[in-house]
Amino acid sequence: MKRYDLALVGCGGVSRMHLEGYRRHPDRLRVVAACDPDPERLENCRREHGIERGFPSPEAMVEDSNWDVAVVCTPTSIREAVVRTLASAGKPIFVEKPLADTYEEARRIVEACRIHSVPLAVDQNFRYHYPFDTARQIIGEARLGTVHTVLHQDLMFRQDQGWRVEQPRHALSVMGIHWLDGFRWMLGTEAASVSCRTYASPAI
Repeated sequence: MKRYDLALVGCGGVSRMHLEGYRRHPDRLRVVAACDPDPERLENCRREHGIERGFPSPEAMVEDSNWDVAVVCTPTSIREAVVRTLASAGKPIFVEKPLADTYEEARRIVEACRIHSVPLAVDQNFRYHYPFDTARQIIGEARLGTVHTVLHQDLMFRQDQGWRVEQPRHALSVMGIHWLDGFRWMLGTEAASVSCRTYASPAI
């Protein structure tokens, strides 16, 4: 089995979950490089996770290019610029969700990767965290008949920090994208329409 050398871009909060997950599969994955403009954060990440090389920018990391796959854990505000730079290296890119803040940005990101023939994937890990597979099987066996609508109500208490809380569609970009992906997987089709309503308790 081939082992892939990963290059991590962005050493903030969500990168820790990636690194912990990769650590569980040393026979398949190895993080060999990390990139972050904050020298202290970069050094702490390298020291804690035993990462050999560190870079202050995606451009410097591309120049080194001694890695197989890039993992992008940056804020969405700089996502397009980062992916464009990485795509020039001609290697696969794995991106945190949401892919972008707008449809147009997402379209440009996809197009940049297409031009360089670079595979691009968005992290949708909740597909494996919830019983979407069980529902997919039940629906596939026609035990429910034809499903026309999914109504989902999610009651939760979540405290985010950092750049995500400044997003204009925070609840949708942080969690709603997971549910939508799960429903797509569960039903084996794309949505014809989506409606969402968010509420915040005055007690919080």
